[in-house]
Amino acid sequence: MWVLINSNDFKIYDISFSQYSHSDDTIKWIEWPDSPEDFIKENIKLWRYTPEGIFVKNTDLSVIESITPIQESTKYYALVSPSNNSIITQIETEPFPLLAPLFWIVCPDTCKVGMYYNSNGTFTDTPQSGPPAYQNKITAISLLQSTDWATFSDVVNKSETPHLINQDAFIEYRRLVRIISLNPPDGNVDWPIRPIEVWSE
Repeated sequence: MWVLINSNDFKIYDISFSQYSHSDDTIKWIEWPDSPEDFIKENIKLWRYTPEGIFVKNTDLSVIESITPIQESTKYYALVSPSNNSIITQIETEPFPLLAPLFWIVCPDTCKVGMYYNSNGTFTDTPQSGPPAYQNKITAISLLQSTDWATFSDVVNKSETPHLINQDAFIEYRRLVRIISLNPPDGNVDWPIRPIEVWSE
């Protein structure tokens, strides 16, 4: 048996067979030392928990204030749409299965539909400046894929005409893009300039 007490005035707020979460930092759970039946038979308002760690019974109900049990905090989930600037399209207390790229994220009770979820974990009324990290990663991968051809051996084979003369420029360009793809930042990216292919005659 567990007892929920206020650490400031040591009033008992609630009793429970198991601990549940709450949002008030001034209250905490204390294990009741006797059997559950002993406590259940008593009026919860008759008891106090002292700073010395002892449960004390107060038989004078006239000096005891009415106590409202604290309810368990409700957890809220925001439905985020990454393809639409990570806007929140729905808020629920019980999430349901989704199809990618939609996903759920736990949010504060102040969160509202129409707000935006930022990649740093914050919720704002306006979308973050520039694309989020995952979008920059997608862009970087796309740029790498679009220049894969420049790494093929037959493209630079000097016995073939034409062949690529400035492969080194493409290798350096791809190196810079790969750095971004491995550690994509949030916001606008200063992308390296793609070289113009130069072919032999």
